[in-house]
Amino acid sequence: MYDLVLKNGKLIDGTGARWFPGDLGIVNGRIKKIGTLEEESKRTLDISNHVVCPGFIDIHSHSDITCLIDPRSRSKVMLVVFDPLVIQDLATYEEPAQFPLGIKYVIVNGVVVVSEGRHTDATPGKLLKHS
Repeated sequence: MYDLVLKNGKLIDGTGARWFPGDLGIVNGRIKKIGTLEEESKRTLDISNHVVCPGFIDIHSHSDITCLIDPRSRSKVMLVVFDPLVIQDLATYEEPAQFPLGIKYVIVNGVVVVSEGRHTDATPGKLLKHS
């Protein structure tokens, strides 16, 4: 059983290839299967006419180096689901904290942190505090 399934999306794999139609199944925060999924899931999101693509998170933390050092390491998996006909950045220099238009879902390590364009207050990882 999948924890989360994204159904009927236009999938972009990040290699530069064209998008392709399909579903995406996530288990324990990791992409388990891509294709046509009929298995049960705890949560299913219909993303018809939306694009699913890899996103960027903590791009300045250099956490990507751990994947090169240890291929078994757990990296952050972020997926962005957006409507390509609506997507628009609303942030300005004067007001940088503006939500963009057209982003339907953002999923980080299998946790939906943006749903229907609004933050869910979910925390997809451990909160690190300086002692």
